[in-house]
Amino acid sequence: GLRLLLLREPELDDVQLRTIAPSLLAQSHACGARVLVSSRHAGALPGRFDGLHLTAGDLARAHQRPSADLVAASVHTREELMRAHALGCDFAMLGPVHATASHPGAPILEWSGFERVARDTPIPLYGIGGLTVADLADARRAGAHGIALLRAAWNSP
Repeated sequence: GLRLLLLREPELDDVQLRTIAPSLLAQSHACGARVLVSSRHAGALPGRFDGLHLTAGDLARAHQRPSADLVAASVHTREELMRAHALGCDFAMLGPVHATASHPGAPILEWSGFERVARDTPIPLYGIGGLTVADLADARRAGAHGIALLRAAWNSP
């Protein structure tokens, strides 16, 4: 059921990324899924993906929308969310909602904090950070369009 994947592997070097990219794209496209590449990898993998996902740092440095069919951004605050909207991002991911191994020690929003940031959001917004499929109802109540899963995506039914 996954329809959108994000290649975000900060521990891999450019050679490793270029090695796995063709297979990842082929398998994803064969299943009808699109693949975004993290802006941290864009230099190593130019022009091979369905879209670009801006890190919060790259979002802050961007002066115009990147030339990609689909552009997303990681956001952690209302200001970053509004920057993503002003830049013309198609959607954003807000978190971390819960504690997560990928961002140890990061400030946690919980659903109440997500809701404060998401209120009247001008673009689709997805929750991320320590989430499972069981969080989907809470996400929708907090104003999310859905949730992004990392580890839980591989363990969900």
